[in-house]
Amino acid sequence: SNLPPTQSTKTLVMTQSHFLQTLAFNLQTSLSSCKSSPPDDANLIDWQQQIDQITEIHSTLSEQEKEQWISLSKSLSELAKSQGNQSLSSNQNEQAVIWFSVAILLTPENHILYSNRSAAFANLRRYPEALKDAEKVIEIDSTWAKGYSRKGLALYFMKKYDESLEAYQKGLSLDPTNEITIKGLETVQVKVKALDANEKGEEAVAKNKIPEAIAYFTKAIDLDATEYLFYANRSEANLKNMNAVQALADSDEIIKLYPQWVKAYIRKGDALMFLTRYDEAISALSVGLNIDPNNSVLQSKLTQATQEAVRQRQKMQATSTPSPTGTPPARKEAEAAASPENPKEAANKGGFGRFFTYVKDKLDL
Repeated sequence: SNLPPTQSTKTLVMTQSHFLQTLAFNLQTSLSSCKSSPPDDANLIDWQQQIDQITEIHSTLSEQEKEQWISLSKSLSELAKSQGNQSLSSNQNEQAVIWFSVAILLTPENHILYSNRSAAFANLRRYPEALKDAEKVIEIDSTWAKGYSRKGLALYFMKKYDESLEAYQKGLSLDPTNEITIKGLETVQVKVKALDANEKGEEAVAKNKIPEAIAYFTKAIDLDATEYLFYANRSEANLKNMNAVQALADSDEIIKLYPQWVKAYIRKGDALMFLTRYDEAISALSVGLNIDPNNSVLQSKLTQATQEAVRQRQKMQATSTPSPTGTPPARKEAEAAASPENPKEAANKGGFGRFFTYVKDKLDL
């Protein structure tokens, strides 16, 4: 409800400390209700209502009272902005969003506030909201280069690289020496080159030109070693090229970059099975299943690795278990075939070459 005009002066002259005490209480309430998730606009309803009270009685205020309110709102906005900057610098981004939002409620045409909140949203990986604030910065002041840097950053993380490139280029045209804009532009340019190399690698795989594909994927990784998909593509290509050791190394790099991506454990399991390291394959595939218990590919490959591990153990036991006379059965049979007492059987094998093959097969060499 509207405050009576007689109370308007009292509202305007309330102390900054009292206002901020109330703000701090609402901030604490908002944070406790949000827990680990960033707050949304609903957390600012109470503040909006308080600002609305002033707005509703604004027409009844004298010019002096209006000036008092403008002065007070700017002062309080600066205090909220200061708290937001402090939160931002200490990486308390959820709190920073709230403080900047409060400041924006008080002075909604201050483009710097939107820029700062855009940075906080970006740190929280809330890129669409970071982009929205960046565009508001540009709407208020289209000549301020930093607004385009904020926009370029948000678009970059939204994987809209062409638009990001355009935003950075616009910012650089306004401020050619801005180091942040220059670095941002270079980052996008490198990313575009890396993606182009990766795309060419995928095309080479489709044409079964595996060595050529590996070269392209390697180029992409050299340009951008933070993209796990480049390692995933090269891991798969290396396995097709019979280079399981490198395929395994690439799968480990994927896991470092994106440990929750289950396909990384499929890549690793495939490489380990190729190397007949079945117990390690079982471990890798099991980690993947802990992340995604219903993944049918992981389940199938785990079954395969388990079966191969059993066969491998049985084979090892068969060749290492001594006979009652102390000689392994397979070796005893081979030695019997080669003994002077059995020259006819040795001769029937077709000479020394075939005989050697026969012994080799028997011993599983």
